[in-house]
Amino acid sequence: MAFKRFLNRPNLALIVFFAVFPTILGAYDRSEILKILMEGIRSHNPRIQRSVLLLRQKQLLQGWSRTLPELATKAEDPAVMDSLIYLRRMGILSDVKLTPRALSEYLGRLASLDAEEGFEGFDEPIIRFGKLLRDAPFFVRLPGEEVYILGGIALEGTQVEMTYQRPDGFVNVVLPNISRAFIRRSNLIESTPSATGYSQDPDDVLVHTKGPFASYQAHHRGSILSVIKVKLDEDFQHTVVPGVIRRFDLRNLQEEPSQYVHDLARRMGALGAVNGTFFVMMPGTKDDTKPLAPIIIDGRIAWSYREERVLKMGRCYLAITDHNRAFIGETELTAEQIMEAHALRQFATKQLGGERLKHLIGGFGWLVRNGDAEGYRHGVRRQFAMSYYSLMVRRPQTVCAVSKDGRTIWFLVQEGMPHSNEPMPLPELARYVQQNFRCWNAVFFDGGGSSQMVVHGQSVTATENRGPYRKNSTIVAVKGPVFIPRAESFPRIDGR
Repeated sequence: MAFKRFLNRPNLALIVFFAVFPTILGAYDRSEILKILMEGIRSHNPRIQRSVLLLRQKQLLQGWSRTLPELATKAEDPAVMDSLIYLRRMGILSDVKLTPRALSEYLGRLASLDAEEGFEGFDEPIIRFGKLLRDAPFFVRLPGEEVYILGGIALEGTQVEMTYQRPDGFVNVVLPNISRAFIRRSNLIESTPSATGYSQDPDDVLVHTKGPFASYQAHHRGSILSVIKVKLDEDFQHTVVPGVIRRFDLRNLQEEPSQYVHDLARRMGALGAVNGTFFVMMPGTKDDTKPLAPIIIDGRIAWSYREERVLKMGRCYLAITDHNRAFIGETELTAEQIMEAHALRQFATKQLGGERLKHLIGGFGWLVRNGDAEGYRHGVRRQFAMSYYSLMVRRPQTVCAVSKDGRTIWFLVQEGMPHSNEPMPLPELARYVQQNFRCWNAVFFDGGGSSQMVVHGQSVTATENRGPYRKNSTIVAVKGPVFIPRAESFPRIDGR
């Protein structure tokens, strides 16, 4: 009798309303709600009929809630859970899929959601893989609104990325289809792989050059990595210097377009180089590659970035002293403020140890901090949005690491797909550089299409998706005795 009442005229009118209403009503859009209701009407299976009726009575398809506990209480009622799971397994209730998007769009959306939610109400980031202990509902937050909706049922054994633990007992997760959702913590178990297993196999290394300036290419866990290792000596036989295009060089301002890393490296006579700091991306404007960081070269300000919003993020910098030692720190100061504080012996006094600042380039994010391979957690949601540290984000990346005594510096560029079968995300890169370089501090530079390594004027890294190299405004260059090798000196480990 109950289901017959479900088929009366007001209900049919409601179905028509769902079919023509031009907006999304909760977790399922009008066509999905219509499909579910019609399946219940057409089915001769009494259990399907009862299940669809129950979901409608509880308003779990088209309804939303201001709080997660309130919504979960309805969804996790034993009778409702039984209906949800049954309809899911019968193929009537499908998971909500967010519109497929390119990785760059995903990063931007995740960053904007970070900003919308703010810092309040969250503990420290988790950044761990988790696995569903049982079939469980997941919930979605409507963008731009303070409401939550039922997103679907995640089946037992589904792997998710756990990002934040909420004080109300829910975990913010990223599902395999790159949907952002919330699941009750009691339904999840941590399943992060062991922190070991990141040591480089010597058989998967192809050496290009040896000595104080060494370079090689390696394969590791499906990723292709190019590495430069430099020994810094007090007589400056080998040193590291920032480079910047003339348009953003306050020492000698001139009109100059953005440059490829290899062009800037050749102009500087560099033994090797990688792309530098993050920059504004506004194609077609004069500021299309404006560096988002302070730059000091030979004790003079080359560039100063003054936007308070970015400065307050306290991003990292790489510095070289007048004794040719390298160190990494973080600051909220402009280049002018750095120079003023340095003149008063009040800038990075512990790291400088009485030495003078020679070069500095900033704008980077923590990876390894004071020997801790999970030092990147110090910068999550402060230096960069959560999306940069996601275990599911695997893309080209440029990394710099420094030894505890400041006498050894490494530059690493990880290639993207399709060259690397499975590039490592930032948390894995942190473990890789900590285990193989035995570094004290490490940071990540700009990545994606900007990532490029040059050795003796020749690019040794392949671009993402076989596209062109991206032009940059800054590089970090290794200077030393000039040596021009033959082109065949740099074969790739994969034969390309």
